[in-house]
Amino acid sequence: MRRLITISLILLSCCQPLKAQTPKQMDERMAYYMDRLDYWYHHADDEMGGADSLENNNDLFIEYLEKTAIQRDTSLFYQFPEAMKNGLHIATSTDSIMRIYSWDRKDDPDRQHIENIAAYMTYYNIRYTDLDSIEKKGMHAFYDSIIPVRTKMGTAYFASYHRDQPGRVEGIKVFGIVKHKIEKLYLFKDKTGEYSELTYDYRPDSAGHKPLLHFSPARDKLYIPLIKDDIFTGKFMVYAFDGYKFVLDKNSR
Repeated sequence: MRRLITISLILLSCCQPLKAQTPKQMDERMAYYMDRLDYWYHHADDEMGGADSLENNNDLFIEYLEKTAIQRDTSLFYQFPEAMKNGLHIATSTDSIMRIYSWDRKDDPDRQHIENIAAYMTYYNIRYTDLDSIEKKGMHAFYDSIIPVRTKMGTAYFASYHRDQPGRVEGIKVFGIVKHKIEKLYLFKDKTGEYSELTYDYRPDSAGHKPLLHFSPARDKLYIPLIKDDIFTGKFMVYAFDGYKFVLDKNSR
C-alpha cells in the first residue's frame, strides 16, 4: 500500500504545472543564451564541436523563446533588458499587440544571418510566427519599431528595419493579423503596382546620422529617403494615406 501511495504521489507531482517563471527569470535565461551565442561565435573554430554548439544554442534559444517566454502575457511588453544588452533586438508595436524578436545567429562569417520571431495577440491567446514562413525570399533584418495604422480594412503594422552587412540597408514592411495569423499586407502603391515593403541602401556617412524613413505626426504620410549613387540626397519620396493604402504622391511635401 505504501508503495502504491508513493507512486501515486510521484505521478501527481509530475502532472502538476511548473511554476511560471517571472519576467526577470526569463530575461536572465534569454541573456544566458545570447551570452553563449557570443561565446561560441568566438570559439567555434577553437573547440571541438564548437560550430555544432553554436547551432545548438540558437535552436535552444528559439525553443525557449517560443515555448516559454512568448506564452506569457509579459512577452508583449516586458523589455528584457539583460537579453537586449547581450544582443537581442526587440521591436514592439505601440498598442502592445505585436512584437518582433531579432538576433544575429552568427553562423555566417561573411554576413549577418538574422533570425526574426514575431509574437502577437489574438482574441484567444498569444501566438508566434517565424517570419521565414511568410518571407519566402525576403531579407531578414533587425526591426527597430512597429507602428500600428488604422485603415478602413483594419489595423496594419508598419515595421521599420535595418541591417549593416554587407552595407547599410533600411526599409519598412507591412504586416496584418488576418484570421489569427500574421500576413504581409500590400499597402504601398505607385504606378508600377502594390507592395508590402519599401527598402533602400546607402552610405551611412551621407546622412549625417539624421533620421531618414519616418511618418508624419498624424501618420497620414510616410517619407522614404531619396537615394542616388548610394548617397542620401536630402530629399524624400512621400507616400500619402488614402484610408486604404499609402500611395506615392509626387506633389506631397
